[in-house]
Amino acid sequence: MVASMDTDVLLVSAISVWNRALDTHRGSFPFREILARLDALPQDRCAGIEVYEEDPARPVARFRVRFRKGLIEPVAGEPLAEDVCWKVCSEDLERVVAHAGACVRDPARLEWGWVQDWACMDS
Repeated sequence: MVASMDTDVLLVSAISVWNRALDTHRGSFPFREILARLDALPQDRCAGIEVYEEDPARPVARFRVRFRKGLIEPVAGEPLAEDVCWKVCSEDLERVVAHAGACVRDPARLEWGWVQDWACMDS
């Protein structure tokens, strides 16, 4: 089992890759639209993320993120069940962090469905 602190650092590192990809590609489709939709969300509209190791039904960590000042950022507290829009394996986050540069250059390597769900976009 991944230690809680390790999972925290892993998620923050992975989210920074999504932020860099959004920033790098902000003028192109679909990122322009994703950013506009995220920016229009109410300030208190958080997305929930559950990180698991083997079984999605047994998360090892739960997080809330919000969109503020053009960035996806973690916030304190556990997400409400209805806010969870992404269940992700820790190995997937590790791959994103390990290949951050490639993911930023080619954002199709990142999972965007959770961001689109959060932004109330059709995936």
